[in-house]
Amino acid sequence: MAKAVGLKTVLKALQSERAFENRVARVLRETFDQLYDGVRTGRFRWEQLNKTEKTHAGTVLQLNLRREFDGFIGDGVEQDFLIDNVDVDCKFSKDFGKWMIPPEAVGHVCLLIWGSEQDSAHRTVWSCGLIQIEESGLRPSKNRDAKRNLTLEAISSIKWLARDAAYPENLLASLDAVTAEKIFPSGDSPYARGKGSERVRSLFRNVQRRLIPRTAIETAARQKDPLKRVRGNGGARSVLAQEGIIILGHWDEHCRIAWALRLPEPTQSGEFVSAQVERTSDHQQSVEIDGGRWRLARPGAAVSPAPDVPMKNDDD
Repeated sequence: MAKAVGLKTVLKALQSERAFENRVARVLRETFDQLYDGVRTGRFRWEQLNKTEKTHAGTVLQLNLRREFDGFIGDGVEQDFLIDNVDVDCKFSKDFGKWMIPPEAVGHVCLLIWGSEQDSAHRTVWSCGLIQIEESGLRPSKNRDAKRNLTLEAISSIKWLARDAAYPENLLASLDAVTAEKIFPSGDSPYARGKGSERVRSLFRNVQRRLIPRTAIETAARQKDPLKRVRGNGGARSVLAQEGIIILGHWDEHCRIAWALRLPEPTQSGEFVSAQVERTSDHQQSVEIDGGRWRLARPGAAVSPAPDVPMKNDDD
């Protein structure tokens, strides 16, 4: 009975925590990006990590969750977390159902997390649930450290807090092979710092009408300040303007333009959207920019210089 009470206590606490699902989703995205360390390595896929990095992914996620929920999740006594005075183990797996349960977790509540950067339907999804670890719910061990997988029956008993929920996408990993090759030529070393400006320009040229997050720009540029590569005065914005492409950020005037053109609106610093535009006299789905009216360029439209849409930091 005490074990069942512990599981119910943790389940109720997590269900009651403010924006729990959204916050875990954000932490999961940040954890993957932290592991890729794109600004220094140019990596953006799970397959690019080495064995040690993959092995420690769960530890990095635990630390990030502990920081995000500081005051709600404490350090465990025997396990990873202490939630409402209940010791809770935490396990992450990139492969659904393949959580590795150590012998010392038996008899304890376990928080199970799974995240896929690209599932079979090319979605960025994750799941999170709770289970009481019992000997009867574990498969026989084949590992020297005696860690075991859950049985199918045990997996079916998981109390889900989130199931196949979306988390912020991995933009670069979602690109098709042709587009990715244009931005990151296969001949380039992923650790190369040269040609950062070219990669950023190619990113905005080839990935239009989609939100481009700061981490994608940092990975392409190989530096921490994405605005330096995006702004005018020689950055991507001034170069791509000659191709009729505008780059919009999170500022009010830019969001006004994005909304009028039915583009995704950047909502945070370092987030952008690009699009090729053309002049028009039609007021339908067009917007006034720099004294003229502009709409999204139609396929095959003649290229003309884009209007001036200054970024707030162009003169910094």
